[in-house]
Amino acid sequence: MKYLVVFLFTVFVFSKNILILNSYSVQFPWTRGEVEGILKNLKDKNLKIYIEFMDTKLFAPTPEYLNNFYNYILKKYKKVHFEAVITTDDNALNFVIEHKNDFFKNSKVFFAGVNNLSIKNKIDRNEFTGVFEKKEPLANLAFLKKSVKNLKKVYVVADNSNSAKAVMSEYKKAFKNINNLKFEYINNSDLNEILSKIKNYKQSGMLLLTPFSFNFDSNHINYKKAIETISDIYKSPIVIHTDILASLPNSNIIGGKVTDALSQGESVSKKVLLYLNGEKISNIPLTYEKANKMYLNIKNLEKFNINVDDLGYKNAIYVNKPKSIFELYKKYITFTGVVLFVLLVFVIILLIKNYKLRKYSDKIIDANRNLEKDIKEKFNEFSKKYSEYIQIKTDAIGNILKFMLKNLKIITYEIKKNEQCKKNADIIENIVNFCENSFETDENFYIKQRIENLIEILKMTKFIQNIEVSGDDFEVNFDKILFTEIIINFLKENSKIIISQEHIIIEYFDEMVDEIDNLKKKIEKIFNINVEYDKKRIILAFK
Repeated sequence: MKYLVVFLFTVFVFSKNILILNSYSVQFPWTRGEVEGILKNLKDKNLKIYIEFMDTKLFAPTPEYLNNFYNYILKKYKKVHFEAVITTDDNALNFVIEHKNDFFKNSKVFFAGVNNLSIKNKIDRNEFTGVFEKKEPLANLAFLKKSVKNLKKVYVVADNSNSAKAVMSEYKKAFKNINNLKFEYINNSDLNEILSKIKNYKQSGMLLLTPFSFNFDSNHINYKKAIETISDIYKSPIVIHTDILASLPNSNIIGGKVTDALSQGESVSKKVLLYLNGEKISNIPLTYEKANKMYLNIKNLEKFNINVDDLGYKNAIYVNKPKSIFELYKKYITFTGVVLFVLLVFVIILLIKNYKLRKYSDKIIDANRNLEKDIKEKFNEFSKKYSEYIQIKTDAIGNILKFMLKNLKIITYEIKKNEQCKKNADIIENIVNFCENSFETDENFYIKQRIENLIEILKMTKFIQNIEVSGDDFEVNFDKILFTEIIINFLKENSKIIISQEHIIIEYFDEMVDEIDNLKKKIEKIFNINVEYDKKRIILAFK
């Protein structure tokens, strides 16, 4: 199923185009199995694969419907050349045969799941090859006889599609010389009609179900519900010929010699690969794939008191087998086993640990002593580094205070000159608050916002008036005191500050700040910030 999902919903660009044309819907399990088998071999083969579904189980292949479908295909793929067309089941092959000389003229055709064996006389072997689905009516009849003693009547039931009619013809031909049984062949897509014919069955009869897609009360009914409905009326065993029905619940299906949709798809895809690898299609033989698997529904065989051992099928595939004690209580048994195993492992580990602890107790004591010594050394080293950090931070605080004090003198002068005491007192209060907020520990803050606040305070002092700040803000975790000192060192009248992707770019309209080399060395050594500069620009990059 995984291959089908991948190819249905993913489009790739490949060099050769392949069309898979299906008679039925993707919701039909048989078709889904065929497509999965095809894709299993064609994946990763440098191919572009298109998939279409005619859905003729639901929509009868009337001339009008087929003409509409042809117009749809023609319009959709008129510019696409198909190296090969793969068809599944009879209706799709018939459609391609009819339109081979126009739309599919240059395409080789490979078919699978075809029931009508006579079609081999209609195809040109230079253009067509494929896999016929050959039923085993006599094998299923033998299964019927083994399952029901005194078998007298067999109902052979199918819908009235082309595929079903071909299968029914095959069954009639196989049973024509059997005189000791009565056969009733029913080709009908109306399940109500079928039920009316089988409701008066006898216990000595059986029902053989061939290809079907039914309507019930004028509505299409899915295959699972159809089987349940038949089983409610027909209480005797039902034999099937396709694997998708073998294990259905709420049914009277006991099994059958069945065909396999997956193997049909795999077989035809191998023929396609032979052709793509250079083999002439006329040299690739037709295959008549027989029903090669015997399915036995154990639960339903027991319901009808049929002993599976008496049937004599040694290589059969068993479905719906009664669960053993281990299967019934698998979770509990597995859980108990896991718990016991874990406990055993735990006990063993404890014993080993205890032995090692006693054996190496002296070594552990020595290791603890060494660890204590290492801790003291690391602590002393940390204390030394931390003291250095405290000194750096103290120096930064001093520098900021000196800088602010210098500007406070300017404010004091302005107070005496203009006598705007209250206004300038507010300015002084703002400076004090800014300084207090700077003396905090490391915390997350936004670079642009911090610089703008600093510039705003400095503009109040009239120390700096013409500085532009622009760009996208970003967040850092840094000591505000150290950051403030760094920025103050680079501030100068007639400059522009640009914030961009963890970088601070300062462009000067006039001369750059003094002692730039010393500032660069100090900042890179102490603050872990990379500094680059040229004649008019400084770039601070946070590492």
